[in-house]
Amino acid sequence: MRRRTYIAFLIIILICFGIGIFSTLLSNNDGTPSISLDIPTPTEIPSNRTLLILGVDQFDIPNPMLYAIWFVIHRIPEEEVVLFGIPLNYEVNESGTDTLRSIFSWSVEEGVEGVSTRFMNELQNAVPHVNLDMVVIMDEIFFSALVDYMGGIPAGDIILPGQAAIAAQRLMTNQPDALLEFQANMLEALLFLLPTKDPSMSSSGDDLRPLFDMIPEHCIVPVDPGQLVLQAPRFLFNYPEAIRIELMPHGPDR
Repeated sequence: MRRRTYIAFLIIILICFGIGIFSTLLSNNDGTPSISLDIPTPTEIPSNRTLLILGVDQFDIPNPMLYAIWFVIHRIPEEEVVLFGIPLNYEVNESGTDTLRSIFSWSVEEGVEGVSTRFMNELQNAVPHVNLDMVVIMDEIFFSALVDYMGGIPAGDIILPGQAAIAAQRLMTNQPDALLEFQANMLEALLFLLPTKDPSMSSSGDDLRPLFDMIPEHCIVPVDPGQLVLQAPRFLFNYPEAIRIELMPHGPDR
């Protein structure tokens, strides 16, 4: 039961790569290690829990290309989740020659710790108010499987399968602003599917086995799934309107 519930929650978490929702509160009170951006961790019960999701094209190439940066912030007292999209062309220097995408590098063998220090530092500078609890990295293969698991992406009178969503993203490789808007639109289109994905309403987790088997080859979390304590905010499944989508401008105020 624990494994089935974990997988179901993870499915919703990872959909943020372009089509979905992180709807879990990460609980580190059991001593589970967390990823830090050198921001002091408060000793009191936190008011927010935050996940960073990085989406790349492939794991099996020397230099994976970054396609998605999403913070998922659960504001606990307000019972609200904010999906905060960061543009790939966010400028990290005054001349605008360096962007988050251009400075991104990742050593797959090192897991989430393999993300370049400069990228993580510049991301921290871009959102200094965010205390990061965990980083998840996924590739397009996992993304495609997630889209298909969710039943596809509603787009007007048609439903886009996973491969079509990937193709659409690739068409916007060099249009980061359009890519971020596309991802936000997909998120919005799927918000009201959350009630149908409530793991407490599922009698079997067998259909999730193919997704689970893709971890860690196509999706990396920093802690073994069996060691994570994940608690779903129940209000999200019944009130998807409690989820807000916000997009960050592509450069800081100068």
